[in-house]
Amino acid sequence: GMDITVVTTAQNDEEGRALLRLLGFPFKEA
Repeated sequence: GMDITVVTTAQNDEEGRALLRLLGFPFKEA
């Protein structure tokens, strides 16, 4: 996987991914 730290207001990784998805960040679903 990618070890990338993204500082957001998300409380956990799931919320962080959801937020980045909304922002258009491409995620490959596991």
